[in-house]
Amino acid sequence: MAVITTEGTPVGSGSGGGSSISGHLLLILTTDSGQEFVIRGGPTRGADPYGNLILEINKPLESSIDARDEGETAESRGSTIVPLGERNPLNVWD
Repeated sequence: MAVITTEGTPVGSGSGGGSSISGHLLLILTTDSGQEFVIRGGPTRGADPYGNLILEINKPLESSIDARDEGETAESRGSTIVPLGERNPLNVWD
């Protein structure tokens, strides 16, 4: 069955390097066939200064700004299932 999860990535602190205490959160839909799509918003990775907000809605995760780096997994990014009760994740996503 399809599922919607959240994943987090560190947020860069700009020219000072490092990461902030908070993280960047994104929503991921995993379809029955294993395809992953993302809803996210934020600047391009590594942009300094941050610049314009970029939205990605229903974009394949692998081609997203927040695509997983080599060696990263959903689990390493804190994947958490979004509880939807009896609602179909595909209907919620649309």
